[in-house]
Amino acid sequence: MEITICCNDEELMDSLVNHVTDYFVSLHKINLTFLSEEELSLKLKKKLYFCDVLIIAIVPERFGNTLTLITEIKANVPNFQLIGISSQEEERDYYPELFEMNLIYYLYQTQLETDLPKALDLAVKNLKLLENDYLICKSNHQTLKIYFDDIIYIEREMHTTKIFTKNNCYYIRRKLSELEEILANYPALVRCHMSFFVNCNYAVSFGNKKFKMKTNEIIPVSRKYYQDVKEYIRKRNGL
Repeated sequence: MEITICCNDEELMDSLVNHVTDYFVSLHKINLTFLSEEELSLKLKKKLYFCDVLIIAIVPERFGNTLTLITEIKANVPNFQLIGISSQEEERDYYPELFEMNLIYYLYQTQLETDLPKALDLAVKNLKLLENDYLICKSNHQTLKIYFDDIIYIEREMHTTKIFTKNNCYYIRRKLSELEEILANYPALVRCHMSFFVNCNYAVSFGNKKFKMKTNEIIPVSRKYYQDVKEYIRKRNGL
């Protein structure tokens, strides 16, 4: 789990790090990153940023910049979980933009000990609900979430796995055998060949040991997988 703490206040940063570390010590393996707003902004510009949970300090004089950062992350990592920390309780009613983003929690610095564990509980719960919707992988030194719905087909070629989506092609190192258990969470993605998975939601037709896709690709179906694929198509069509 990738967790970022974004804060320019060293004292608050230390406190957040201690609370988060204490919470996760016996529960989950995490990668904890500490960034200032400037460092986070730089990572976003270079498109090198990914997180599951962002814990960010809300400071009145920098609120516009903070809101911009959160908006940019939301555009690139739509299901990240956001926890806002305010240093002054009277500020709470002045940030309707944050509530419109469906923050999982918005709490005050004075409430960290009691309320941060509750926020992290909710974040972990929400992430578990979402984990069956996407594949997490690394491509070009970036950690990505690739949604199963967006995958048209997957091809293994030489030592590289290529994931073709509606808008991109991602190159990853993981073997198809390593992906098979994960892809089982999305039944429409079917193994049809030693080198291919195909998303049947994008198939126009199946026959003559091949799929014809809406995007005009022809995906082969090998003898080894043919009967399993044929049975899946038969059940899918209610036959």
